[in-house]
Amino acid sequence: SFSGMLTFKGRTDIVEVALYAPLQNILFETDSPFLSPVPMRGKTNHSYFVEYIYKFFSEIKKIKIFELEETIRKNFNKIFSVNIIEKEV
Repeated sequence: SFSGMLTFKGRTDIVEVALYAPLQNILFETDSPFLSPVPMRGKTNHSYFVEYIYKFFSEIKKIKIFELEETIRKNFNKIFSVNIIEKEV
């Protein structure tokens, strides 16, 4: 699971892990109220800031964000034995 720390400058160690992590084995988290992702660093973290983690991750992995969202949803469903359905556009 990756938090806002993934977006911090100088955290090449976390970025390297993210680059090698198989997509089917990842989740994202906010660690709210701490560890807000860039560009919200220094502010109280909120669950909706997870969008910045998605954006950063999709850029470093060079995948479309909608594909990443679908993969994370499937991972969540599998890990927690639930069925969160795809959001309607």
